[in-house]
Amino acid sequence: MNKTKTFKRLHLPMLVFLFCVCTTALSYAQHMVSGVVKDVTGEPVIGANVVEKGTTNGSITDIDGKFSFSISQPAVTLSVSYIGYQPQDYAYKGQGSVIITLKEDLQNLDEVVVVGYGVAKKRDLTGSVASVKGEKLKETASLSAVQAMQGRAAGVTIIQTSAKPGEEASIRVRGNRSLKATNEPLYVVDGIPIVVGLNELSPSDIESIEVLKDASATAIYGSRGANGVILVTTKKGKEGRVQIDYNGYVGVQQAARKIEMFDGAEWVELVREANRATSKTTPYPLVPTLDWDKKIGYFNADPNVIGKIEQAYDEAGNWCPERLPYNSWTDEALRVAPIHNHEVSVRGGTEKLKMLASATYFGQDGIVKGQDYRRYSVRVNFDWTLNRFVKVGGSTSFSHVDRNNGSNLYSDVKNVYPLADIYDTDGRLITSRPGNDPQLWNQFLNLDNMKKEIKKDRFLGSYYLDVTLPFDIKYRSNVGIDIGPWYGNEFYGALSSDRSGSPARAVNARDNRRMYTWENLLFYNKTFKKDHTLGLTFLQSIQQETYEKSEIKVKDLPYENQTWNNVGSAQTIESVSSDYQRWNLASFMGRVNYNYKDRYLLTVSARYDGSSRLAPGHKWVLFPSAALAWRVKEESFLKDVDCLSNLKLRLGWGITGNTAIDPYKTQGSLEYGRYSYGSNGVLAFYQKEMPNPNLSWEKTEQWNAGIDFGFLNGRIGGSVDLYLQNTNDLLMDRQLPIVSGFGNVTTNIGQIRNKGLEVTLNTVNIDTKDFKWTTDFMFSVNKEEIVELYNGKVDDEGNKWFIGQPVKVFYDYKADGIWQLEDAAELEKWGGVFKPGDIKIVDRNGDYKITSEDRFILGHENPTVTLSMSNYFNYKDFDFSFFLNGAFGQTKSFDRGWSLNGRYNGAKVNYWRIIGEDENGNPISNRSNEAPRPNIDYENPNYISSLYKEDASFLRIGQVTLGYTLPKTLLQNVGIQKLRVYATVQNAHVFTGYSGTDPESGGDFNEPMPRTYLFGVNLSF
Repeated sequence: MNKTKTFKRLHLPMLVFLFCVCTTALSYAQHMVSGVVKDVTGEPVIGANVVEKGTTNGSITDIDGKFSFSISQPAVTLSVSYIGYQPQDYAYKGQGSVIITLKEDLQNLDEVVVVGYGVAKKRDLTGSVASVKGEKLKETASLSAVQAMQGRAAGVTIIQTSAKPGEEASIRVRGNRSLKATNEPLYVVDGIPIVVGLNELSPSDIESIEVLKDASATAIYGSRGANGVILVTTKKGKEGRVQIDYNGYVGVQQAARKIEMFDGAEWVELVREANRATSKTTPYPLVPTLDWDKKIGYFNADPNVIGKIEQAYDEAGNWCPERLPYNSWTDEALRVAPIHNHEVSVRGGTEKLKMLASATYFGQDGIVKGQDYRRYSVRVNFDWTLNRFVKVGGSTSFSHVDRNNGSNLYSDVKNVYPLADIYDTDGRLITSRPGNDPQLWNQFLNLDNMKKEIKKDRFLGSYYLDVTLPFDIKYRSNVGIDIGPWYGNEFYGALSSDRSGSPARAVNARDNRRMYTWENLLFYNKTFKKDHTLGLTFLQSIQQETYEKSEIKVKDLPYENQTWNNVGSAQTIESVSSDYQRWNLASFMGRVNYNYKDRYLLTVSARYDGSSRLAPGHKWVLFPSAALAWRVKEESFLKDVDCLSNLKLRLGWGITGNTAIDPYKTQGSLEYGRYSYGSNGVLAFYQKEMPNPNLSWEKTEQWNAGIDFGFLNGRIGGSVDLYLQNTNDLLMDRQLPIVSGFGNVTTNIGQIRNKGLEVTLNTVNIDTKDFKWTTDFMFSVNKEEIVELYNGKVDDEGNKWFIGQPVKVFYDYKADGIWQLEDAAELEKWGGVFKPGDIKIVDRNGDYKITSEDRFILGHENPTVTLSMSNYFNYKDFDFSFFLNGAFGQTKSFDRGWSLNGRYNGAKVNYWRIIGEDENGNPISNRSNEAPRPNIDYENPNYISSLYKEDASFLRIGQVTLGYTLPKTLLQNVGIQKLRVYATVQNAHVFTGYSGTDPESGGDFNEPMPRTYLFGVNLSF
C-alpha cells in the first residue's frame, strides 16, 4: 500500500512532465517555415539573414534565395535583413512557403566599409572615405584596379599617362604634396601594406576598394599616409553550396585619335617653301618645276623619291599633286589589336569553412606594333572557424606577367619622308636608309631585330589568426608577404635602329623585392547602458623590405640568335652593376572610437613610427589625428522630418608623413673613380653627397570638414568635403658654399599647400517595377601651391618652382602669333632680330630684347577640376549604362616634330608662307599665325617650344554598355543560375581642343589611346 502511494506520489508527476516535454518537442518539430527572399526585380537575395523574432531560430538564404527552419509556434514574426536592403519584419501565419521581397536601402547607411585596421558602418564614419565596389571596377576592360577606379571617387585624380599595354596609371589623392619624393598613395591589400602598385592584381578578384583621403583616416598609417591610402579587399568565400562563375570578354582595339601628318604632296611643298626662304642660295621659285626639284638634296638623294616626284608632273610640266604616290609611316605603325580577359572562380563553404579559388588570364596587344602584355593569375582565399574562440584565414595570390615592351613605333617613324619606301617590290622591309638620309633608319626593322622583354612574378600573401579573449577583447595577428622577382632583357640586332648596321648588343637585368610584415592587434568593443559604445584598437607592427638588382650590358655579340642568353660571349662588356637596399619599419598605434546615442561620434588615434632610414636620435616620429561627427538626423528636432533621411556633419584633423627618404640617405652616398698610380690602376672612393643625420619625413597637416546628406528616403544622397592640407619639411637640395666640398645638401625645408572641394551625388531618378534609372555624379576642385622654398618665399626658376604656383608648371616664352609682312615698322625696332614669318614672342618688359626675364608661367600639368557621371538604366532584363569623365585646367606640351627645314616630316600645320605677289611685285603671305615659315638655313625655328603648350582639358565618353540577362525560366533546366551577355564601347569619344594623340595619355606623339569594342559574358552555375 505504501509502495503504491509512493509510486503515485513520485512517478505519476514525472510521467506527466515527460508527456509535456514530448508533446512540446513534437509541436516544435511540426512547425516549420520555408520560403524565398527576393529583391524588387525578382532576383533571389543570397545570404540574407532570416530569424524568428525574439529567438535564435533562423537560417541564411541559399544560392536560390531559399530558406527553411523550425519555429516555436504556428504564427510568428520573421525578421529579414541583408546589407544593402531595408530590414523587414514579416508576419507568418502558417500559410506554407512564403515569398518575402526586400527593398533596396538607398541610403546604405549600414553598409560596411573597410577602414584602416578594421571595418565600420557607413553611418559611423568620421573621416573622408570613398568606397568603390567590385561591380563598378568590372564595368571597364582595365589592366589594373587603379585604371578601373578612374572617375569613381571624388578627389582622386587618375591619369593614364601612356596607352602602352602594361603601363601603370598615375594616381593623386588631393593633389601633389612633394617636390622631389613620390606623390603616389600607399596601397594596402587585405590589410597588408605593399611597396609597389596593383598592376599584377586582377580587378575581377577585388570585392571593394576604399580610398582614405583625409588625415583623420590616414594617420593610422603614419609615415606612409600623407599621399592617401588605397585599401583593397579581395573576394572571399561564402556560406552555401558551391557557386561557379565565369566572367570574360573579347574585343578589338583601334586608335581613337591619330595625328594628321603632312602627306606626300604637302611635304614636297614644305621642302620647296624652306628652299624659298633661304638666304644662302638662289631661292626656289613660286611655281614648281621638275628641274628645280632635281636640285634639292632631300629629293635627289634617293632615286625612288625623285622618281615619284617626276610622276606628279604631267606632259606639259605642270605640277599635279594628286598624282604623287606616298606612304603613311605613322598609319603603318598602327594595327587593330585584340584584347581579352577570362576569369573562373569557385566559391562556397559551410558555417565554419568558407573558400574561394579563382584563375584569371588577361591579354592585350598594343595598337602600336611590337607591344603586348599577358598576365596569368591565381588566387585562393579561405576563412576557417576552428571553434568559437579561434578563427584563421588567408589570401594567397600568384601572378606572372609577360610583356613585350617595344618602343613607340608611332613616334619613331614620324620624321621619315612620306615619299620614302617601307617595303621593296617583293614586300620585304627595305634595309637601306629611308630617303638615303644618314640620320634616318627604317624603324620597322625593329619589329624583328629588337626585343625588349619584361617578365615579372609576384606572390602576395596575407594571413591572419583571430582569437576571442575574455572581457570582450579580441586578438588578431596578421602576416604579410610580398615577393616580386623582375626580369628585364633587351636585345638589339645589327638591323635595329639602335645598332644601324653595327654588331648586336644586349642587356640582361634582374631585380627582386621582398617585403615581410607582421602585425599584432588588440580590439575591445563594448556598449555601456545602451547609449555608450567604446571601441579600442592597439597595434604593434614590424615591416622589412629588401631590394636587390644586377645588370650587365654587352655589345659586339658574335651571333644574334643567342639574344641576351649568353652575354659572356660578347667581345665588349659595356657595364656591370648591382645594388642592394634594405629598410625596416617598427610601429605602435592606438585608436579610440566612441559613439554616444548613435549621434555623437569621436575617433582619436596616434601612430609612432620608427624607421631605419632615419639617423640615430631621429628615428621615431609621432603622427596624431582626431575626428568628430554629429548625426544631426537622429536629433529630436529632425527625426520626424520625412524628406530628410540622413544628415551628418564631420570635422577631422591629423598629421601624416611621406616615406620620402631613400635608405642610407642620411649617411651620404659614396662614389668611386679610377686613376693611375704609377704603373697600377687604382680604385678610389670619395664622398658624393654630404651626410645629414637630421633628415626626417615630410609631414602633412590636414583639416577636413564634411557633410553627408540624404533626401526622400535616400533617393538623393551624397557628401560634400572641404579640406586644407599643409605639407612641411619638404625634402630639398640646399645650396652650399663651394669651400664645403659639396654643391648642396638635402634638407627638410619648404612648404606646399593644397585646398579643395569634393562633391559626391547619388540619385535614384526613376524606380518602378520594370524600369530603374540611377545616376552617380562626382566633382572635385583642388588648388595646389608652393608656399615656401629653401630660400624662403623666393622662386627657383632653375627647377621651375614658383611661390603661389603648383609643383609642375610650364615656364617658357609666350608666342603671340607670327610676324606678318605689314609689321615692318614694328620689326625695325627689333634691329633685324626678327623678320616676317618668324614666331612673335611677347616682350614682357618692353625692352625690345628677348631674354630669360620674358618667360611666363604658361600652365600646369595637373587638372584643377575633375568630374565624372555614371548613368544606369534597367528595363526588365535589359541594362544600359554610360560613363563620362573629364578633367579641366591642365596644360600639355605637344611637340609636333616641326624642324620646318624640310628635312623631316611632322604633324600637319598651316605654316606661314609666301603665296604670290601683288600688282607691284610685293610678296603676299597666307597670314598664318599657327607656325613659322620653313627655312632650310635653320635646323629648328627659334622659340619653337613656345607653340607647344596647349590646353588639355577634356570630357570623355569613357564607356557605353548594353546588356541582357536571360530569364531564369530558360536557364533552370540546364543548371545555369545566371547568364548575362553585353556589348561595350570604351573611349567612345573625347571632346578636347588638344591636338595630340590624347589629352590624357602623355604629350607629343605618345601611343594613341585605343577605342575598344567588347563582347562579354557573365555566367553563374
